[in-house]
Amino acid sequence: MESSKRICSRCIMDSSDPNIKFDENNVCDYCLNFEKNIKPSWNNTLQNNQILSQISNNIRLEGKNKEAYEIHFKLIEIINLIFTENNPAGIKTVLQELNITSDEVRLPLVKTTSKLQKEITNFVTNF
Repeated sequence: MESSKRICSRCIMDSSDPNIKFDENNVCDYCLNFEKNIKPSWNNTLQNNQILSQISNNIRLEGKNKEAYEIHFKLIEIINLIFTENNPAGIKTVLQELNITSDEVRLPLVKTTSKLQKEITNFVTNF
């Protein structure tokens, strides 16, 4: 058992995740993956940054674990929708709805069905 919990120096992830790894600066592999693979196509607007910063600050800096769990449970519906078709294209549809990237996919992946697209759009609109 771990003697002390490690927390990423950039986000809220910690060593309670059995698969997490940290670099020499105590940055988790999730943050490193974001910087390398997601951020280059991220819609880096001031509004998006403020939203992410607010969520992170509420959880990490202010210790608002209860609020974090409430957000998590509100997001369960969209998490389930993302994987409804056993195809990672669901996340691309969510990202398109948030104006972060397009929903374009390459073979062998296929776009989500119009039914699922409508469900995702409805969730994002009403969240």
